[in-house]
Amino acid sequence: MTIKIGERKTIVVVDAKESDYKQLVRCPSAENWSFKFLSTGRQALRFRNTDSAGCWIINMHLADFNGPDLFQMLRRDLDGTPTFLVSDRYRVEYELEAYSVSAAAYFPKPLDELWLNQWVNSTASNSGEVSPPRQIRTSNP
Repeated sequence: MTIKIGERKTIVVVDAKESDYKQLVRCPSAENWSFKFLSTGRQALRFRNTDSAGCWIINMHLADFNGPDLFQMLRRDLDGTPTFLVSDRYRVEYELEAYSVSAAAYFPKPLDELWLNQWVNSTASNSGEVSPPRQIRTSNP
């Protein structure tokens, strides 16, 4: 996927806790992105056939789905769109599960401007190719 100058792509966030993304949405680097918040896996399954998504962020634990399972259901329709799995707190078993389903990466919340610059903007400019996974340490409350 290549994003043309002036083209706004959407970061689709599947997470019941939209407020956890305030810092990300308000950061200066987010001005080139729009955000679509979906609170359940069912909403994500209905939304999946959109071309506007530049990346997806899926919580590991939704009310109606396990995040990795949802990602596997969406994978064919996402056609290589970078998809990141997140959780409220870091757990090594979540990270291993995320990589076992070939997510672009796993991160604990909150996601911030550093994350956006290092992951989303770089994967968008590299036609969806993601560098080998590495952990970015973020503060966890």
